[in-house]
This record gives sequence, C-alpha cells and structure tokens, in this order.
Amino acid sequence: MGATRDAGDDRATVDDLGLGREAYSRRAWAAVRDHLTRAEPATLTTDDWHALATAAYLVADRDVAVQAWQNARGGDGRVPDRVRPQQHR
Repeated sequence: MGATRDAGDDRATVDDLGLGREAYSRRAWAAVRDHLTRAEPATLTTDDWHALATAAYLVADRDVAVQAWQNARGGDGRVPDRVRPQQHR
C-alpha cells in the first residue's frame, strides 16, 4: 500500500521552495540549504539545484553540496547546455 499525501504536504513543499528562493535572494545560506533540502526534489529547477549547491558549500555541508551539483548537472556528470556559462565576446 502506497503512502498518501494531503494538501498540507503540497503547501509545505511550495512554502519550502518559495522560502528557499527568497532566502537565496537575502544570501541567508543556512536557510537556503534547510528549505531547499525539505522541498520536493522534483519541484526544484536547475537554478534551485545550483542555489542549493552553493548554499550548502558555503555552510560547509559537503554531502548536500555535491549531491545538489550532481542533480543540477542532470545526475550523470555532464553539464547541460542551459547551465553552461556564456562565453564573453
């Protein structure tokens, strides 16, 4: 029998995602790490994974930082074109 989720779980995920993004804009690194690690992984964008990786690195949470970088890169170690830095002309 599978676990069920209620609307409260969905609101918590949205809240953590939004709060994590807001914390990133304030450079509140520990809050970013806390909120984005509680958010549903499927809801995180590439930018969210990068934010989580950066925040985790800055608060010395190496395991979370490495995992988030891997997720930002698609989990296979390759850097998707959309996350490659643009070359300066």
